This record gives sequence, C-alpha cells and structure tokens, in this order.
Amino acid sequence: MTWNEIQENWTELGTLIPQKWDKIRESDLANINGQRRVMILTLRGRYGWNQVETERNVDEFADGLQLQETSPEAA
Repeated sequence: MTWNEIQENWTELGTLIPQKWDKIRESDLANINGQRRVMILTLRGRYGWNQVETERNVDEFADGLQLQETSPEAA
C-alpha cells in the first residue's frame, strides 16, 4: 500500500499501529496522521532505532498492508 493510500485511510489503518508497535500512544497516532516521515521520527523516539532500521520497519508495515489488501478472500 502506498503512503498516499495510508494517509487517505488513516482513521482505519492507524488502529493497526499499536498492535504492531505497543509503545505508540493515541497522541502519537494523532500526530502521525498517516505521514511517513512523522511515523519514522516517532518510532525512532519510542524505540531508539536508527534511521535505516526504522525505515525498513515502516516499509515492511506498509508492504504488509498491501498484501492483506490484495490477498484473495476465503470462499
């Protein structure tokens, strides 16, 4: 899923963030508001990861959303 799509659907998708990263707070979600750059900065602050590691985690999260979206539904 692209970050434009994530931004457009942030109300729904933002609820998935604390399931993956439990140090993210409600106030963080409001600040992130679907913005990749802000999400990276927030995760770096909460987890102490370096830039490359944080970008990798965020991109894997976005890629996972795409896979879930395009996977066939069970019959």
